[in-house]
Amino acid sequence: MSHIAHRAAQSIASTRIHRAVRLNFVYYSAAPARIAIRDDVRNYLDVVATDVDYVDPAVEWEAIRPWRAGSGRKGASFLQPAPMLLDKTGKPLHDSKQRADMIFWHFCEVESGRPVQPKQLMQEAFELQLRQFDSLPIPDAKLLASRQDLEDAFRASKDGGFLRWPHSCWKSNM
Repeated sequence: MSHIAHRAAQSIASTRIHRAVRLNFVYYSAAPARIAIRDDVRNYLDVVATDVDYVDPAVEWEAIRPWRAGSGRKGASFLQPAPMLLDKTGKPLHDSKQRADMIFWHFCEVESGRPVQPKQLMQEAFELQLRQFDSLPIPDAKLLASRQDLEDAFRASKDGGFLRWPHSCWKSNM
């Protein structure tokens, strides 16, 4: 029996030694491989970036798609490029200011909006609140919780407390 146990121990030790040698090889060869891959990706993206002004946007997206794909464990990325924004004549908008204006006017049409200055918006909101203030009910002292009601509610909570105040009071977002 001891002969079998001795051979099993030798086999396990041999397997561990081989595994350690392989891991050591991977450990010392992984860094140069990562550096080489990073340099290849950087060189490829530099070429794509220099050609970006001359290429159709769909072709440009296809050029960088392989670098956006997920790893085998995560699965591929399903993100698509944003559609090209066009002005009313059908020409593409290249300036971010033009795109922002186009989006603004689009949502103005959808929501029947109009351009408003912030000061004017604040005045309108304040006037609306003042008009509604008169329709609010008058507060009554009978409807407010008494000190004893508050203390009973705090003591009835199940989470203990700090300085006789329950944790739910300290954690609340009020």
